[in-house]
Amino acid sequence: MDKAAPSLVDYDPFAELPLAQHIIESFTEKLDIQPGSRILDVGGGTGESAIAILKCLKGPVGWDGSVTLLEPEERLIEVAQTRLRDAPVKYIHGYAQDLEHLNLDRRAFDFTIWSNGIHYVVDQKALANVLKAIRRCTGVKFRAWTTFMADAYVGRTARFAGLWVRAAYQRLGVDTKKRRRAKSMSMRRVRGLAEYVTAFSEAGFTDVRAGLERFELRPEVYEAIACFDDYVENALPSIPDRPDITLRMRSEALVGSVREVYDRLAVDTLPRNWLWVEGAP
Repeated sequence: MDKAAPSLVDYDPFAELPLAQHIIESFTEKLDIQPGSRILDVGGGTGESAIAILKCLKGPVGWDGSVTLLEPEERLIEVAQTRLRDAPVKYIHGYAQDLEHLNLDRRAFDFTIWSNGIHYVVDQKALANVLKAIRRCTGVKFRAWTTFMADAYVGRTARFAGLWVRAAYQRLGVDTKKRRRAKSMSMRRVRGLAEYVTAFSEAGFTDVRAGLERFELRPEVYEAIACFDDYVENALPSIPDRPDITLRMRSEALVGSVREVYDRLAVDTLPRNWLWVEGAP
């Protein structure tokens, strides 16, 4: 029986995966956050990145320092507040693009992190403004990471992506050779490592460094990714003359096709790159 797709809106199934938690912890630990630090967590979601940060703030007698979680989805903030009820975490309801208007004190935070969200700022001018706002309120270092970027696909992952989309449309009874598909959304992966380095440098960050780290993804990771509504809209665009095929149906088709394609490729895991970039203010 095919696995049903989790909710597209209420919770992030990707964040619950051990691999996702490992990735967040791995990138967070490299910041060398010490107890007593003040951290801004941009796009903090349901608190997974805050949990990783709090481990760094643990002192001999409890937490020493604070986390400010910025998140645009109120439902996700509510989940984070429940999970982090007794932790030194403050919450700001807003988008990264709101940072320049929040009147935060200069160097209000020692470190800022942005976990798997920087790709959502597609417009170059908007990204520049966000980075400048982050640089202004950060005292020591800013680090961001994402897998939705130009250099993500390696090895057989590109082959997997093509087969996956084809299999999902077949599940929906759609012959893509005979039907016109809507144009994909503006691809969230358009920037690569060089573009992010340039953007950081142009925003005024110094000692800008970046790199790619490869992780092996089991099928449950792609099943979780297929629950991101923007990913579905991009990977499996709607069919103009089939309005009955909803976003949820397309998500479920993607979820249900993952293991079929892994089996076809005879693999247990597929490699995918995460990009990280950091700079000092």
